[in-house]
Amino acid sequence: MLDKKWMVLAIFFIALVAISGVSAAEDAGDVAAIENNTQTNAITNDIATDEIQDDTLKLSVNDESDDALAASNNEEILTDVSECYVNSSYSGNEYGTYENPYSNLYNALNAEGRKDGDIIHIAAGEYTGIGSNIGLAINNNLTFDKYGFGEVIFDAKGEKNFFDIYAEEIKITGITFKNGMSDDCGGALIFQNGLKNSLIGGDFINNTAPLGGAILIKGIIENSIISAYFANNHALMGGAIFAPSIINTTIDGDFFNNTAGSLDQSWSVEELLGCGGAIFVEEVLQNSSISGSFLSNGATNLGGAIFAAEMLNSNVTSTFKENYALMGGAINAPIIMKSKIDGEFSTNVALIGGAISTGIVNGTEIGSEFIGNTADFSLSHDEQVKEYVLERIISFIGEYVDNVTLVEEIGQYLEEHDMPLGFGGAISVVGIVENSAIVGKFADNNGAVAGGALCVLGLAIKDDIVGNFTHNHAGIGGSLWLSSVEYSNIIGEFSSSYAVQGGAIFANVVKNVIINGSFMENLAINNEDLIGADKLAWGGAICIDGILKDSSIEGYFVENMANELGGAIGGIDFVINSNISGYFIHNIAKIGGAIDAPYLNGSTISGIFANNTAAIGGAIMAVYINNTQINANFINNNVLDYDVDDGEEIEYGGFVLPTRLGGAMCIAGALENSIFTGEFALNKAKAGGALLIYTLDFVSDQDYIGAVKNNTFNSNFLGNVAGLGAAILINGTSLQNKFNSNFITNGAVLDGIVYLCGESIEDSISGCLFMNNTAENSVLSVDSASGTNITYNIFLDSDSVYDIVANGERLCLDNNWFGHNATNYMDSPKVMGYEFNNWLFLNAIADPDSVSYMGTSNIVFTLFVYDNSTKSVVGKCDYTLLEPVNLTIVSTNGNVDKKVVTFGDAIKFSSSGNTGTVTAVIGTVQDTIEITCLPTLFGKDLVMDYLGNNYKIQVFDANGNPAAGETVKMTVNGVTYAVKVDKNGYATLPINLKPKTYTITSTYKGTTLKNTIKVKNTLKTQKSFSVKKTAKKLVLKATLKWSNGKAIAGKKVSFKINGKSFIVKTDKRGIAKITFAVKVKKTIMKLIFNKKTAKVTLGKTYKVRVHYKNETASSKLVVKK
Repeated sequence: MLDKKWMVLAIFFIALVAISGVSAAEDAGDVAAIENNTQTNAITNDIATDEIQDDTLKLSVNDESDDALAASNNEEILTDVSECYVNSSYSGNEYGTYENPYSNLYNALNAEGRKDGDIIHIAAGEYTGIGSNIGLAINNNLTFDKYGFGEVIFDAKGEKNFFDIYAEEIKITGITFKNGMSDDCGGALIFQNGLKNSLIGGDFINNTAPLGGAILIKGIIENSIISAYFANNHALMGGAIFAPSIINTTIDGDFFNNTAGSLDQSWSVEELLGCGGAIFVEEVLQNSSISGSFLSNGATNLGGAIFAAEMLNSNVTSTFKENYALMGGAINAPIIMKSKIDGEFSTNVALIGGAISTGIVNGTEIGSEFIGNTADFSLSHDEQVKEYVLERIISFIGEYVDNVTLVEEIGQYLEEHDMPLGFGGAISVVGIVENSAIVGKFADNNGAVAGGALCVLGLAIKDDIVGNFTHNHAGIGGSLWLSSVEYSNIIGEFSSSYAVQGGAIFANVVKNVIINGSFMENLAINNEDLIGADKLAWGGAICIDGILKDSSIEGYFVENMANELGGAIGGIDFVINSNISGYFIHNIAKIGGAIDAPYLNGSTISGIFANNTAAIGGAIMAVYINNTQINANFINNNVLDYDVDDGEEIEYGGFVLPTRLGGAMCIAGALENSIFTGEFALNKAKAGGALLIYTLDFVSDQDYIGAVKNNTFNSNFLGNVAGLGAAILINGTSLQNKFNSNFITNGAVLDGIVYLCGESIEDSISGCLFMNNTAENSVLSVDSASGTNITYNIFLDSDSVYDIVANGERLCLDNNWFGHNATNYMDSPKVMGYEFNNWLFLNAIADPDSVSYMGTSNIVFTLFVYDNSTKSVVGKCDYTLLEPVNLTIVSTNGNVDKKVVTFGDAIKFSSSGNTGTVTAVIGTVQDTIEITCLPTLFGKDLVMDYLGNNYKIQVFDANGNPAAGETVKMTVNGVTYAVKVDKNGYATLPINLKPKTYTITSTYKGTTLKNTIKVKNTLKTQKSFSVKKTAKKLVLKATLKWSNGKAIAGKKVSFKINGKSFIVKTDKRGIAKITFAVKVKKTIMKLIFNKKTAKVTLGKTYKVRVHYKNETASSKLVVKK
């Protein structure tokens, strides 16, 4: 807009006008006329060589008048004058001693032998008289101090200055200089050759000169201390002190009501050159410090308290109160380098920079307290001043702007608006701030036009602006106005400040900047007291009327308000590659309750947006969003409570929009290549309860005009309310977008939780959860679709006529799960407008589906696909393509290891008897599977000795009770036995099997149990026996023992040899021993035992079989020849 372009130029050139006045000698004839026909010299370095023309001031220190030096009454003349005394009330012989002091300073200065280093003690009293105490020259490096009670007062009565000092090293303490006057310079003291290694103390009151109302130094002040009281001194330049340069010096004094400029402070055109109300430094203040206090000092141009052309490596730690100037109510320093300003600035006033005005700041820290400072041109009530400044502004703009029409328009506007100037209520920088820190407390400052606390009319780069900014105000930028800021940090608390635009901060260009603060109760309002009240009120906390690039805005934004755009942040033309995050709570604006950002590209918005209110865009308003991520939670924002007439339309971005759109966000233009995450909850609107995208005639850089293209919606929409599109409403072309969100408990008075009321081209609505939503007609409404897929969605517990109403061509509505037929696939879904092939239903699988008491089954609930064309179930659905939902698990007659699962999770069911059930519940939908409980057989594998044990099992019925009296069938070694269950539930089968391993199978009412029985040998014998032909007997042995080694005594054991059996009992050791008598005849050997004989042939081997009941052990007998 025109206003913005020329206002920046105007601001810049008024600074040039003011600064140029300091050295513009060619304008002196137009600006200043000094009485008594004395020409005011231009302030240049030549001032150090000026000659004082008044011969009355050049009293020779070599005047050896006999009247002054001779001793009266033949008294001895004082020969040692290194320390002398002066007393104005003394009358008598003057020797300069304590007893006989000089009666005036002239005599002391001109005493014979006066030399460097001498000390002159001055008694309390009043010293007057030109030639005796006033208008003297000092050539020696001397010390002046006071003695006695009372004050030492040198009073020039407004006739002359006190001293011309040609010496360089002077020490003055305890002396008051008042009513000094010079038509040239230095109303009290003139240091003709500079000042070094000196101390200036005392009081300087009501002294006047064109340059240096109290003190003028021609040359440099270095390595010195000025610790004095300066009050009511006046000059054109340097109301108290004028110096070309100050180096390595400490100024620690109190400066009260000193002025530079017109004596009556009328701000007349003739006196605009007044600079440095207290101190004027023409060239540089270097390696020095200024402390003390500056109260009620003023300059009609630059630096109400201090003017320094350059401040280098210096510290200012003073208190500045009620000082005033055209620029820099307290301090004006065009260049500040590597310095520190750490003081208190309160109620100072200027046109530009109520407290401080500068042009270049580098490597400097300003860490002060700024309270109640003002930059406001209303200070001037002289129409001549206004006309003069306006003329100079237009002149300078004309030199730099070729467009004559534009220059004329600027001038006309300034005239019509009474030249609304006033910049930087506390600090104004007309130029550049670099590598610096501005840190402090800024409260109740007034910037009139711009920058209630700080105004940078230029560039701020690589800086830290940190502080507490409260109750500041201006037309633009209630606390800060930054034309351009780069690579910097802005951190602090911003509260209760106000402006028409940018209640706390206003900037034009922001690049590579971090803004992190607490912004509370700032206002952008059309207050009649503010300059520019007729403009649109933008940005309750922050207004960036230009570009935000590669930057970050973070913090707390609470209860900020803008009458028009962006309750917290507004008026940002372009947001590029930047991040906006934080807590945005209870902000209000007509458009964009929290944020107004027409153009977002490559950026991120995150944080929490709660209880923000607007007429359109409850939390955020935008025109074009591209390649941006919205990762925020939007809670209870609304466009219904804003005080605007129903049906009222709003002009925004060149478009005319109805109100009550977009409870959380409204995008009136286009949305491309962006991602939405986070939550939208409890937002309210007439249309688009959470999000409304209104694609108007906005031409993007893509193929489609005003399209919503290639975006991903992956958010949770909870409890949002609207007439149309409770969660999302897209009014326009929707192209290749992906909707993968949860929509829960939203309510549409008319139609559509999600409503695509334009053309939907190749969109994907997949993996969404629609649950507990309410709409009069449909949950999902698509007016006209082409190639759009609506698949793998879940629609549960909808209070609507239809779950989906979709029209168009090449639509796919397959593989959705509907609550209406969630488990009964034979019922058709509530879908209207387009035919489709299949849908999903919930079912469960149990493995196994029958278990014994305390047995377990693995159960899985999942979705299956029903094909409506073939009327058949065609298999499981790939549940990973759906939104994971929680199924609550309830069981009967058993326990489950999980109470909450999702599709495909395995549930372990442990039966507690009878038929058990496992039910999955989600909302009003539930699916149940039964698991049959079978009787239970408990038994163990058995290892036993032959004839040494029984096989026993425990039998329970389906309820887990002992099955007393029932019959169990046990099958072992091919034989089935019917075994009764005793009263304790045990079925016992004696085992009389030969030693080996057997499988035993027990069955009872469909339940089967298998175990193994291993029967171990108790009978053993040695592998072989032998007998010789010549033997008389043969002994065979076998042992019968349990597996624990205990002998089995008294049992019959038989030995069978060559068909003959011989029986013998085991002894107490379990040994069965048989002794045969041996007889041989030819080749036959007879083995005789108990009259029984077994015949064997010599040279042969025979099997020997040993038997104990059904147990057998084998050996062999070798018959030797």
